[in-house]
Amino acid sequence: MSPAIVRPLLRLRKDAVVRLVARWLADDNEACHPWRQDDDDDAVEPQPPRPLDPDELAEVRDAYAALGRTAGSRRAIVDRVAHTDWYRGLNLRQLAEIDCQHIFDRGTAVTWTASRAQAGDGAGPPPVFQARAFADALGAQLAPLMAHHIYVTEHPTLPLAVVRVVLHDAAAGALTRPPTFRDTVYCAVPSGAPTIFHSALMTPAQRMLRECIEHALSRPGRRVELVRTSLSARSLESLLTLRGPGRHARALGGWAVYADDKVDASPLAAAEAVVAAAAAAAREDARAPPVERARRRRAREIDARLGAARPAAALERATFELDEEADLGNGPVRVRLRIALEGADVFGGIRELAHAGVVDAAKVPPWLAGEHGVSSGTIRDGRLVQ
Repeated sequence: MSPAIVRPLLRLRKDAVVRLVARWLADDNEACHPWRQDDDDDAVEPQPPRPLDPDELAEVRDAYAALGRTAGSRRAIVDRVAHTDWYRGLNLRQLAEIDCQHIFDRGTAVTWTASRAQAGDGAGPPPVFQARAFADALGAQLAPLMAHHIYVTEHPTLPLAVVRVVLHDAAAGALTRPPTFRDTVYCAVPSGAPTIFHSALMTPAQRMLRECIEHALSRPGRRVELVRTSLSARSLESLLTLRGPGRHARALGGWAVYADDKVDASPLAAAEAVVAAAAAAAREDARAPPVERARRRRAREIDARLGAARPAAALERATFELDEEADLGNGPVRVRLRIALEGADVFGGIRELAHAGVVDAAKVPPWLAGEHGVSSGTIRDGRLVQ
């Protein structure tokens, strides 16, 4: 088997490979079943490959289940897949399942960009769409233009679906080669939100795909276009928090206390319980030493300005272009400066610096506090303009 098939399998954990193989060996999944080539010494020509009979299929299932239970290596399982059971190769569905499993297992495998679907004339409510209907409409748009394969699956832990689109080159033999990263585009569609998270759309074929996505979302008399939101990240969980349908997407930075129910009590909460909780917190503060009371007060002030720690919205990179007017001694001049922040959670790092006393939280601008929910933009005279 081609190394281009073995390598993707080796990116997965052993238990993930075993689960995928068990899915391929299911009774109702004949398209993914392995084949055998019988050796017949009396035959004049080699025997053609044949599908496994039910007894052979049961034996293969038992063999992989045993490999999963033992301390055998992942490599041993992949070698059996590559050289024994699926020696003829994997189909497009199997390759799609491997790629999507890699995304689920390694949350930072793809850099995602958030784009908002909106009416072309800017009027009317934004369209809200479902992943499978979107995939069907996208396939209808792509069919006359190029060979393609679309695979849709639900994310195992997040409320979104992943749509994997492979665009096949028209060159001779392209359909027999495993797809490369440049051939593949991933879209993640949150439930009930007018937003799509997608991988890079840079090549001519990928740009054509973007146009097909817009046509797939459009309806007669209502054109839809995708608008980038200046937000990119490697974590789907972060993008879902910042651009999903939940309340956190509309309350970022210091406003997050409202989304976390830390300011207003629930209308369903008993009034006595709310008052009792507030009184208990006040008594605890009163009993604390003065130094501790001051620390708590300062921590509350920082959280009120920068928001409490919430790793689900972590961004690992943010880049801003500053275009400011400054007086350098010879009169006012325009100063342009690029600021790049990198780390596990760049806005969380600003918060940690404030708690450490390095940064004055009261002077942190909104765009640096994460209130706008963007990872890039231009700051002109103190305001985010794009």
